[in-house]
Amino acid sequence: MKNRMLRGLRQKPRDPIADSVVYNQAITQREVLLVENNTRPQAMSTNQALRIAQEQGLDLVLVNAQAVPPVAKIMDAKKHIYNLRQAKKEQDRTARQNAVHVKEIQLRPVTDSHDLQVKQKNAQTFLNDQNKVKVVMKFRGREVRHSAIGIQLIETFISGLQNYKLEKNPEMQGNHITAIISPVK
Repeated sequence: MKNRMLRGLRQKPRDPIADSVVYNQAITQREVLLVENNTRPQAMSTNQALRIAQEQGLDLVLVNAQAVPPVAKIMDAKKHIYNLRQAKKEQDRTARQNAVHVKEIQLRPVTDSHDLQVKQKNAQTFLNDQNKVKVVMKFRGREVRHSAIGIQLIETFISGLQNYKLEKNPEMQGNHITAIISPVK
């Protein structure tokens, strides 16, 4: 019984796109500039423009509220909201595609030469995919005393790569050395 009472109290999340579209009786301005299909814009009262839209079986949608007088267009409001949502999804999708990712390659001062070549090959594929590569040399215990060997190993690792730009030189940070490599555009 308690669940039934709580079910009525839950609210649906607000849709910012649908809330941003003002149409029909929600238009509070007295006069609008009506833009119809391939005709010259006409300034008229909001009530008259609403009547014209209702005669066509469509909605009067406010396109630009900041203009004086505000610009309104006769169209299907639900279809307009749907198209705005699709445009937002496409914009988000392209933003995710263009995002640069940072891939990390971890090394140790005792990494063997063959393992180093495999990691170089992986780093090269990351660079070819237009991703940045963060090279991290981790030290354990007393290995930190031989940080010069670590820096030398990172420099040989980086020199084996092609088509790269050294974004951050190898530098010691606590018990590890980091360097960042970015692809050449």
